[in-house]
Amino acid sequence: MRSDDIPQDVFYDAAEWYAILYADDCTVNERHAWQQWLNSHPLHQQAWQRVEQIHTRFHSVDKTVASSVLSRQGTERRHLLKLLALMTLLGGGAYSVPWENYAADYRTAKGENRRWALAEGLTLSLNTDSALKRYDQDGKIAALRLLKGECLLESTEPYSLPFSTPQGVLTLNSPCRFDVRCDERESTLAVFKGEVLLHPAKQPNAVVRVSAGQQVTFTDAVIQPPQPVEGFRQSWLDGMLLADNMRLDTLMCEYARYRNDYFPLDDKAAALRISGVFPLQDDARFFSALTRTLPIIVERRFSWWITLRAC
Repeated sequence: MRSDDIPQDVFYDAAEWYAILYADDCTVNERHAWQQWLNSHPLHQQAWQRVEQIHTRFHSVDKTVASSVLSRQGTERRHLLKLLALMTLLGGGAYSVPWENYAADYRTAKGENRRWALAEGLTLSLNTDSALKRYDQDGKIAALRLLKGECLLESTEPYSLPFSTPQGVLTLNSPCRFDVRCDERESTLAVFKGEVLLHPAKQPNAVVRVSAGQQVTFTDAVIQPPQPVEGFRQSWLDGMLLADNMRLDTLMCEYARYRNDYFPLDDKAAALRISGVFPLQDDARFFSALTRTLPIIVERRFSWWITLRAC
C-alpha cells in the first residue's frame, strides 16, 4: 500500500505512539496499549512500518535538533518526538503541523490542565492539549496569543491587554474573567465577568462587545449571535464536565478531548440527552454515571476503544 493511501489520522496516531514508546518515561501498560493498537488494523501496521524507519533517519538530521530532543524529558520530549515523526510521515503535508505550538511559552498535554500567575492580578489557566504564546515589552507582558486549545484568563486589575486567536483579537479593558477555545476554523469566547471587546481578524475596524453571561463563536470574518454561556466552559477548572440537557455525542466529544481513546456511538445513543456533573479524570466513575442515567451499554473492545450503544 502506498503511503498516500493511508488516512492522515492514522499517521497522527502512529506519531503519537512513536512519541510515547520512545519517551524516557514509557510504561509497560503503554507498550501493551501500543501493541493492541498495532494489531487492531492493517492500516496501523502499514503506518508503523514507516515509523520504524524514523530511528534510522532520526540520527541523520541536524545534530543540534537531535541532541535537543533527546535532552528533553517528560511531556516536552514527547511533544518533540511526535513532531519529528509527523515531519517524516507527512512529508510535504507537514505544513499543517502546528509548529508554533512547540515554541509556546505555556502548554499542556492531553488530559492536563495548569494554572499560572502571569502578573499581579492576572492569572492564566490552560485546558487539555493547549498552547499559548506570551509577548513581553520592557520586561512586562504586552500581549497573549492562544495557538490552540482552550484557556481561561482572569484579571482583577484593569489591564489593557490584547489577546488573540487565529480568528481575531480580544481586548481586556476592565477586570474580567473569560474562557476562549480555538481550532483552525473558529474560536468561542465565553465571558463570566466584566466585558471583552472582540475584533474579527478580517474586520479589524469592527468591534463587538461581549458582556458577562454571553458566549459567541466567531471565524476571522463572521461572528455568530451571542448565546448564554454554557456551564462546561469553566467547569473544567475543577476537573469536571458539566452537562445541561446535552446530547450524548456532544458529551463524548468533550470527554474525548482529555483522552487518546476512541468512543464510537450508535445513532440512537448519540441522540440521548443527559444532565449532570461528570469527572474528567476517572473513567470508572464517568461511565458508571452514564450507565446509571441512560439506557446504554458500554463495551470496551480494547483499552483505548470504548463503544456506547443504546439498549
